[in-house]
Amino acid sequence: MLSFEEFKEFYDVKGYLPDNIYCTRNKRLNEKQLKTKYKKYLKLEVKKQEKFREALEKELNKDIEKEIEKAKDKEWEKVLKDVWIRDKGECQLWSKLTESEKELVRKDIFMNKYLYTLDGAHFLSRARYPNLKYEVSNVYLLYRFFHERLDNMRDPLTNEKINKEKWIYWWKRIINRLKR
Repeated sequence: MLSFEEFKEFYDVKGYLPDNIYCTRNKRLNEKQLKTKYKKYLKLEVKKQEKFREALEKELNKDIEKEIEKAKDKEWEKVLKDVWIRDKGECQLWSKLTESEKELVRKDIFMNKYLYTLDGAHFLSRARYPNLKYEVSNVYLLYRFFHERLDNMRDPLTNEKINKEKWIYWWKRIINRLKR
């Protein structure tokens, strides 16, 4: 930020005001006008500094949030490890399907390696139940293929839209709590 003397000298040498904030006139500004413009200049500079501080604070908060997320990711890694051991590294839906059901999706699921990836899928959603995000009993290994379909309320075999009752049926099969 410039002092008044520096502000005035800038104007005298260059013929316009710092940052070209104010329009230049054909007539030169007198001392009183310069002081008025200087006050406006100071207000704008203070606002700029406040914005800079806010942006800096925002960046620092982002860094803090990233550190928190890293710590949470380590917690998620631990949950996945425990789930992987419990589920023996297998898709819990695939292991419960009959051979005829597997045939319905075999080509689709194995054609795309991305979909063949195993995910930790939450039975009770993280959005609705954030306190259960790291609860091992709420997470099951599923092929991403099935995980995406169930998350979008679609039948994991046919990809048709399903209602809540059918969604619960599939999750009961996954969790192995389906009464036959």
